[in-house]
Amino acid sequence: MDNKTKKIIKEEWLRAFPGLSAFSQNKLYKIIGPAICGIELINLPRSEDYRPHFVIYPLYKTDIKSCLAYPVLMFEFYNGRNLQLDLPYNDVNEKLKEAIQIVSDSLQLSLEDDVPLDSFYNLIDDIQKKDSTYQSATASNASLLEFKFYLALYAGSESQIQSTLDQIERASKNWNLKIFEAVFGEFGAWFQKLQNVASNKDFLLKQIEANKQDKKILKLKSSELIP
Repeated sequence: MDNKTKKIIKEEWLRAFPGLSAFSQNKLYKIIGPAICGIELINLPRSEDYRPHFVIYPLYKTDIKSCLAYPVLMFEFYNGRNLQLDLPYNDVNEKLKEAIQIVSDSLQLSLEDDVPLDSFYNLIDDIQKKDSTYQSATASNASLLEFKFYLALYAGSESQIQSTLDQIERASKNWNLKIFEAVFGEFGAWFQKLQNVASNKDFLLKQIEANKQDKKILKLKSSELIP
């Protein structure tokens, strides 16, 4: 599909979600507190269709390249018949309008205003319940709980910080530690690092702010995470 057509589609999605900015031709993002959130229009193989996905990337890693390496959360959308939204690039009419409405109705996070911590937590909890990947896959489960911890820390919610650390300890009893260590390193050291970060929040905030100043994302619109 040619770039002109893709640009038209991109502009339609940006018009529907004005809180987002074009990070690239198919990646529409914004910053919410310690995260990059948005919609990716992912090309389907061997076709001229695409599929919208909602994505969240962390902003607390060592540099922006690490932050954007892989989303901490990613999910797609379904219509009333529980079918995936496969959208042709050459259609900007009814099918696209229907898909935009489905996405808008499905999102639990505001892409316009500041976002309460509870909204993030409710989204994560719902995904964990509905998507077996985040229930059974050690690395995905650990990554999502780590993200909840950093959200609570950024928002300054002491109760949620401790609650999430407790949740991690409980969940880790069911993890495959060989898989965990291949991704995160030794569990005890990783968990101790989280506890250390909780005691030195300023370092975390400086790291997030440094990543926000990276020229790749400086142009993105932003809103805050609130307790």
